Amino acid sequence: MLQFVTVAELRSFRRAAERLHMAQPPLSQAIRRLERQLGAELLKRTSRSVELTEAGKAFLPEARKILAGAEAATVAARQAADGHIGRVRIGFTTPWAYDVVGDAVTAFRRQFGGVTLSLREEASSTQVQLLLEDGLDVGFVRLPHGYVVNGLVTLPLRHDVLRIALPRSHPLAGHRRLPLQRLQGEPFVIPPPSSAQRIEEISLRAQIAGLCAEAGFVPRIAQEAHRMETIVRLVGAGLGVALVPSWTATRQWSPDVTYVNLQAPSALAHLMLAAVWPASSTAPAIGHFTAVVRRLVRGSLRRVSATTSNVSPGA
Repeated sequence: MLQFVTVAELRSFRRAAERLHMAQPPLSQAIRRLERQLGAELLKRTSRSVELTEAGKAFLPEARKILAGAEAATVAARQAADGHIGRVRIGFTTPWAYDVVGDAVTAFRRQFGGVTLSLREEASSTQVQLLLEDGLDVGFVRLPHGYVVNGLVTLPLRHDVLRIALPRSHPLAGHRRLPLQRLQGEPFVIPPPSSAQRIEEISLRAQIAGLCAEAGFVPRIAQEAHRMETIVRLVGAGLGVALVPSWTATRQWSPDVTYVNLQAPSALAHLMLAAVWPASSTAPAIGHFTAVVRRLVRGSLRRVSATTSNVSPGA
């Protein structure tokens, strides 16, 4: 194909052979093979010139399109192999992951603008199940502190603790710290059961149930809600008490809700935000995205370290 287009454009076998860095006999043989395949003569050869036949004139623009398509396909394949094009499917849980996901997406798009990022909001347990079933490439999830999912790489991003959310009018609202046992018999507002039955144990509901079991009681569930801000609103309306991440307590302020520190030595009182992805993932674009997240984590650690070093001992 390339040999025909070159000869047709230069109207010379000699000049075409020079451009293609090949001898004239092999070039002529390649053109004849193409003509036999097509069943039509493409070039009129004379001792002085080369002219296109009617078939050659019709075939030339199509041949150029084929060559251009092959070149574009080659470029696309190289870019995909380099991770500069492709798609990364990202899951995140709200509202804890907003800032981390936003920073990662912004940094990644600056470097790899040709990669399509597909984001979806899902519960942490649902994300983990999708990651294990090839329904997601990277997840930003809330996990019990130190929890590791077999088959997934886990990169901790932020650590947090659970706090007690109480209606401001609640008799216990004036305390700074409470053991969980003090909430026995109280109506609880908690997330509904996870739809990801295989890994239900990583859901916040399961974590709260485990804490209550350690405290010697089963929570009396009054209301269920998926989103933390909804849970806080229901607590403020007096429908129950709740255990929420301190991140939520800091950002979901309500005049009708008081947050009290949870006195619980259990590891279940702690949780973490983590980026997770399949350990078997080999797609270059996914590797670039996770590398960006790793750099952001290292940068955050350096900023925290610098801030700490600037604080005087007597501060």
